Amino acid sequence: MIGRINYYKSRGRRDCLCKRMIMGEKLLKYYEEAYKIGGAKARLRLAMLSLLPSLKAGNAPDSEANIRKFENAMKQLKKELNLN
Repeated sequence: MIGRINYYKSRGRRDCLCKRMIMGEKLLKYYEEAYKIGGAKARLRLAMLSLLPSLKAGNAPDSEANIRKFENAMKQLKKELNLN
């Protein structure tokens, strides 16, 4: 998966979207990790468990509550994929 920040940088649109993308940078890393361990199905499952789709995760703040929600969702995802 190409990170959304890199996608916009490569198309010259970094200036208008950079602040929004950096806001949810940590949350988007969870989606990248999910993709690495289980592909598109794992990303979809992470969205279902966290109740925050990847498009909204880029705009959401990296708050303690959101990070905790994603940590718990990743634990559950790894458990479902028998990675723990």
